[in-house]
Amino acid sequence: MTPTRRLAGVGLALLSGVALGAAPASAQIGALAVAAATAGSSGEYALAGAPVFSESGLVLDQGWSAGAFGVVTNTGTTFFDGFGGSVDGDVAQSNLSTGAFVAAGERAMVGAVLNPYVSTEFSAGGQSETFSGLGNLTLVGKLALNPDSPTRFAAGVSVELPTGDEDIVSQAMSVTAGLGASHPLDANTSLHGGLSLTFNGEDEDRFIESSTTIGFNGAVVRQLNPKTWLSGELLGSSVEGAWQVLLAPGLRFRAGERVFIDAGLAFGALSSDDAFPIDYGLAVGATLIPTR
Repeated sequence: MTPTRRLAGVGLALLSGVALGAAPASAQIGALAVAAATAGSSGEYALAGAPVFSESGLVLDQGWSAGAFGVVTNTGTTFFDGFGGSVDGDVAQSNLSTGAFVAAGERAMVGAVLNPYVSTEFSAGGQSETFSGLGNLTLVGKLALNPDSPTRFAAGVSVELPTGDEDIVSQAMSVTAGLGASHPLDANTSLHGGLSLTFNGEDEDRFIESSTTIGFNGAVVRQLNPKTWLSGELLGSSVEGAWQVLLAPGLRFRAGERVFIDAGLAFGALSSDDAFPIDYGLAVGATLIPTR
């Protein structure tokens, strides 16, 4: 039984636009939070200088890394009651994301991201219902195109497999391909950007057709002292003409020789009329780079 059908039992039915607006933004934050701090790195320096949310376009140059993040988002939306009426409400999502990545040669990196816990709460008109369970598994691969240049480019691909609880997450496979770039402005400041296409499969149980998502991001990172970095990012996504842009400041702190702590806040900056802009998203996590 899908969440939409269960909601019908309490007199609520989700707008199809919720999947168009709220879900991609929340999923984007959850996926990038782990990918940025682990997959988007090339050695210790690049990890320290990578954005909190956006991928830096770099890869691990040796060894392996692992990370875990908690992500919470909230989106205001509208629910239909199935009889021509509607009511304003909220979709609150939270998940735990874990990831591990291994360098495969001098330029390549492979890894996996698993959401062992995903929770979504729908609330409107004094009623609420929560669904939680195991999330999907995503396999990741990245290739550095010019690792020896000051401005670095990388190509990446990821595949999300429908391994999670069918009552909680989509059972359609999705494939993402993208390019990323990083450029140092000076010893303490770096620029990052990326562009991706995600091909989403059809999910018949949720009445969701196949679609293509365009994702883009840009970031600047500034080192304040040997242990602290600040980042400012723009995260954008567009699905079938509905689009939104998030603004995301972040903080990275070196908690130990090989441990980094990240915290980031994302909130809606711009959106189209038919997208439900995210109110806020919060990600907090840690990344470990073992001694090589």
